[in-house]
Amino acid sequence: MTAPEAGTSHYGNRPSLGRMLARASVRHCPRCGSGRLFESYFRLRDHCPGCDYLFAREEGFWLGAFVVNFVVAEGAVFLLMFAFIFRLAATEGTQQGSMLSWLVMGVVLAVVTPIVFYPFSKTIWAAVDIFMQGARPDVDRHGRTRRG
Repeated sequence: MTAPEAGTSHYGNRPSLGRMLARASVRHCPRCGSGRLFESYFRLRDHCPGCDYLFAREEGFWLGAFVVNFVVAEGAVFLLMFAFIFRLAATEGTQQGSMLSWLVMGVVLAVVTPIVFYPFSKTIWAAVDIFMQGARPDVDRHGRTRRG
């Protein structure tokens, strides 16, 4: 059996956005589905061990991952604020409760969510980039130029 053409996955074509996002959501390579992308919880390898895909091809590449992480963190805080407002409206303000507890939950959520979501934001951003850019020149770990 011949190796897949450069720029395609092991399935023969570039995966759909849904498949790439599903792979990325479990910290696998969005392009080929290979695991072992992270050396540690916070350290992503430069290349995919399965398909040699180079993740950060240029300076500033991970700015998109920062945006994804920021949106998720702010979305979580927004949902907490929505829950607070809903609870306040449902009890018509008569519920005895501490505003401080909601504030502490918001601060904890705003700090913990980006830390927990950090590696997922990188693989999700890689999936979005592969989907948007399609096949483009790349350099694998051996210094060879390839399409992918």
